[in-house]
Amino acid sequence: TLYGTANTRARREKAAKVASGVAGVKSVKNELVIVAGS
Repeated sequence: TLYGTANTRARREKAAKVASGVAGVKSVKNELVIVAGS
């Protein structure tokens, strides 16, 4: 599960994509919140 903030939707999606690409990761729950200036 990803928790925290991202400053754009694209960065939020990129974080999930990177996390899902890590060896051994079977699923990713993206709980990142988009906050301008984070």
